Amino acid sequence: MAPSDLTPGALEAWVCGEAGLSAPAWASMCHHQGLWINRQRWVGQAVAAGSEVVAYAFVSEPEVVELTEKSVLAAGELVAIDKPAWICTQGTRASDRLSVEAQVRRLLGRPELVAAHRLDRETSGVLLFSAPGPAAAALHAQFRAHAVEKIYHARVERPLEAPVTVEGPLVRVLHAHHSLFALQPGAVGLESRTHFAPLGAHQIEARPETGRTHQIRAHLAWLGHPIAGDTLYNRPWSPGDAQRTLLHAARIRLRFGGVQVEFEAPQPIDFVDELADVDAGSPPTDQAAAPR
Repeated sequence: MAPSDLTPGALEAWVCGEAGLSAPAWASMCHHQGLWINRQRWVGQAVAAGSEVVAYAFVSEPEVVELTEKSVLAAGELVAIDKPAWICTQGTRASDRLSVEAQVRRLLGRPELVAAHRLDRETSGVLLFSAPGPAAAALHAQFRAHAVEKIYHARVERPLEAPVTVEGPLVRVLHAHHSLFALQPGAVGLESRTHFAPLGAHQIEARPETGRTHQIRAHLAWLGHPIAGDTLYNRPWSPGDAQRTLLHAARIRLRFGGVQVEFEAPQPIDFVDELADVDAGSPPTDQAAAPR
């Protein structure tokens, strides 16, 4: 809590003293808008005594994954982006600048754009944005009604022999650092359903009907075909460890403006090449049979 009314300069001195931040660290935190006053990002104003002050600062400046014009699949009323891996869909508490949402706004000069759905930080592929209004409301209604067809590709460590559907309640599991979910048939949880089909020796197509957090990752782990590189739902093994969760949002179909539209993102290089030699070092079946 702020000990007294603080001018911006006094706030800097107090926060740096309390958190042990250097002047460069303070500047970096302000650049990323990681200082929060009463649960709102600080924008340079004076702070009243008793205000809740929370600082989120990076230990070192994060590497920036930049969007380029090649990342833009469509830029009309509905914007489609080929999201690279290692970038969050929306801003985090530590940074409002590094997200896809912030970069799309700057790249297209359209500060009104907001994400219509989300992809995990390590997941690549098609991500949609729109401006608030009737069209956005209709778009969000389709997502809520599970009327949007989403097709993902996943690289897995154990080949899938035949198409299969996984369904049941997803239940949150306690974890010290992350959100973690497990499929628990018969339990009280969020109903989920995903259709899977083999694409090749170590690739699977996933068509989720519902859109629960970590749904595809948790379903494949329960099925015994965990996604390569998924350190949350897959037990680490070597050789052949992937450098990220190899999940890619390959295609999305929906109705927008009264017509059917479809966007597709090609598999990135790391997704194609990461496990080229996986057959030489596949893990034993019992190591990949269930989520941790």
